[in-house]
Amino acid sequence: MTDYLPYALAAIAAVGLLIAFLNYRIGTAKLKLDRAPAITKIYRATLTFMERVQAAGQTELAHLGEFNDATVSAAHLLTPDTVAFLTELKTRALKIDLAKKMMDTRGQTMSDDERARYADSWEHNLQWVITEEKALAARFAPYLDQR
Repeated sequence: MTDYLPYALAAIAAVGLLIAFLNYRIGTAKLKLDRAPAITKIYRATLTFMERVQAAGQTELAHLGEFNDATVSAAHLLTPDTVAFLTELKTRALKIDLAKKMMDTRGQTMSDDERARYADSWEHNLQWVITEEKALAARFAPYLDQR
């Protein structure tokens, strides 16, 4: 009877290890599925915000507020690089808005150099948003992949 005890304990340990591994796999898959709707919401809000900035050539504060509300949980769900991208997007959008408003309100009283500087800033930041929108799907692909 005692001759089989080490083999029985090894078999029980192997079964326990298999159960633990399978529970880990199920847990990570469930976590990924639980996070998917929130990440999809962040992706859609980012895409919508970028499209609005491009269409208007400026940032409406209401749109920025909607974007901030939708992306408030990004730090907990996404990598630091993606969170930094979202922060950079907000910064660029505000720079676009500042340049546009400065050219609209003070355009007649500005010097040519100052007007050119604001126009360059507006164009540079708007071009960044356009370029990054094209790469947005690739940036969010690891999060939106449901396999």
